[in-house]
Amino acid sequence: MDSIICDVVPSIRGENKLVIEGHLMVKDRSRNNTYYWYCEKRFTLFCGARAVTKFDRAISNIKERTHQTYDKPARIIQDTTSSILQEVHSCLLSRGALQQTIQRIRHSDLPAEPQFLDDLDEFQNILCKGCHFHLAQNVYRRVQTVGLTTRYSTDENFSLLIRQLPALAFLPSNEIPQAFNQLKNIMPIEAIGPLFPPDLWSVVDNIESHIPRTSNPVEAWHRRWNTLLGNTHLGVFRMIKEIQKEQNQVQLDIESVIRGAPHPPQRRHNREHEARIQRI
Repeated sequence: MDSIICDVVPSIRGENKLVIEGHLMVKDRSRNNTYYWYCEKRFTLFCGARAVTKFDRAISNIKERTHQTYDKPARIIQDTTSSILQEVHSCLLSRGALQQTIQRIRHSDLPAEPQFLDDLDEFQNILCKGCHFHLAQNVYRRVQTVGLTTRYSTDENFSLLIRQLPALAFLPSNEIPQAFNQLKNIMPIEAIGPLFPPDLWSVVDNIESHIPRTSNPVEAWHRRWNTLLGNTHLGVFRMIKEIQKEQNQVQLDIESVIRGAPHPPQRRHNREHEARIQRI
């Protein structure tokens, strides 16, 4: 009797059928890990073909894990085939063929890729804002670049003038150009207009809406995101699925806030600093 690798497929009634070289077999009986099958055309065409299998579900387990996880093919194959029977292992496909099977399954699970820009939905009602911390940091880096670090550290009036530049962000965006021109006239060095529009780095809207003025929360979320994914090279479709999971988590957090769950406590220094800015 020849030993060949075969597959199991579900029927419309939810029963398993055995596929052997394109022919379907129906389960007759089983004993331990041994299954006995007969041809599905036994009663219509009086086919007497039979089969005996040592069923291990190795291929089925590989397919199920491929659908359910994003583990690497080598990990799926190793975990699935390490504990199967020797007689079953000898009939399995090669590792290369199993890896191609996993890749075909994952490719079939992917939605159709967009072909045109019109196929992509744009994000609506998105407000882009810069980070005020990095604004102040870049102002000081500019001071260092032009060789004014010593003067900035020793000349209090000069230091105050320089610090007024990032302070412009606390004005409404439509008032920033006029205020900048006033500072420009009293600056001891030549001042060049901002490279980015004021509405990008003005923090007035942030303060009124109680939105963070810096990107610290975003950077904290990004560190958490990297920890959750555990991988630096991700496909776009896996990224989309993970973002959908994150969206569900955010919705749960929003519901908790609506129900009155307490916010994480702030440090005293941060609370006092925020209170002073709100009073201004």
